[in-house]
Amino acid sequence: MAVLRLNHFNITAPRELLQRLHDFYVDVIGLQEGFRPPIGGGGWWLYVGDTAVLHLFECAPEEGRRTDVVTTLDHVAFDCTGRAPMEALLQAQGIAYRTIEVASTGQVLLFLRDPAGNQVELNFREAA
Repeated sequence: MAVLRLNHFNITAPRELLQRLHDFYVDVIGLQEGFRPPIGGGGWWLYVGDTAVLHLFECAPEEGRRTDVVTTLDHVAFDCTGRAPMEALLQAQGIAYRTIEVASTGQVLLFLRDPAGNQVELNFREAA
C-alpha cells in the first residue's frame, strides 16, 4: 500500500454547532458546499475546487463526544492566497488570530480557532 495524499478531515458535532462550523468554513475560510452522497445523517461536504476536504457530520442527539482522551491533533492547514483581505475579514468579524512569519521559506502563517475550538492554519506564500 502507498498513501497518495490526505483525502479529507471530518468534524462531527451537534446540529447547532455544526451550523456555526459550516458558516465559519464557508464564510470565513472560503470552502464551498458541494455534492454529498446520501449517507444518512445531516451535514455537508465542503470543497476546495473539485476536492471535498472537510466533511461536517451531525451527531445523533444521544451521541456524546468523548472527553476522556488526550487530544493530540494540533491544527489543520490550508494553502491560501489573499492574506490582506483575509486579515481584514478576520478583524472585521472579531476573530482572534496570531501570525508567524517563517523567513527561511517566505511563508506567513495565520492561526485561528473555529467555533468548536479547532485550530486552523492559513498558509500564505505571497506578500501581504
